[in-house]
Amino acid sequence: MSTELRAEHAKRLMSDPLFKESFDHLKKQLTLEWGNTDQTDIDTRESLYLAIHLVDRLKTHFTNYLESDEIAKLQQKFPHI
Repeated sequence: MSTELRAEHAKRLMSDPLFKESFDHLKKQLTLEWGNTDQTDIDTRESLYLAIHLVDRLKTHFTNYLESDEIAKLQQKFPHI
């Protein structure tokens, strides 16, 4: 799949209200669960912590597709930079 096509798909997903709501809800829910765990329950807390950061990494992954496409377009427009 080309960079342009990936960016197009990522843009569609990132602008979809349900997609945004799902990410926000998931992160909020995981954060609440993490906050409500017993401090001595290290395994559960670590698992939830990793899940929270995975949500962030997925969002960043889609954002990177958008930014890569923008950079590629700028490089085509201004090849001397």
